[in-house]
Amino acid sequence: MQKTDSTRGNLSKNLICFNMKRASRLFPLPTTNMARVFQGERTFLSPVLAPCERPIYRISGVKPEDGMGWRRYAGSMLLINLVLLISLFIMLLTQHLLPLNPQKVPPFSAKS
Repeated sequence: MQKTDSTRGNLSKNLICFNMKRASRLFPLPTTNMARVFQGERTFLSPVLAPCERPIYRISGVKPEDGMGWRRYAGSMLLINLVLLISLFIMLLTQHLLPLNPQKVPPFSAKS
């Protein structure tokens, strides 16, 4: 019996699927760990990261037990994007003064 091109194609697809299944069992995606983080449960990094997070939360006034709705999340995203836009604009205006400018690129002109 001679193998046709379609049989070879099916065989290669089956081998790819089999190897992907085997690889997913050997190297599972970190979905269970991510679910624990999002639900606020203890993870294997909690003893290391929790002491670092607490002072940051205290300084910024964040209560970790409070949730964040979509309106607050959208407002936070807009605020951080505005801050980053302004900082990028300042960097472009002062790039001739910044270190690591070996080509001596002139500053961005606000008029153009």
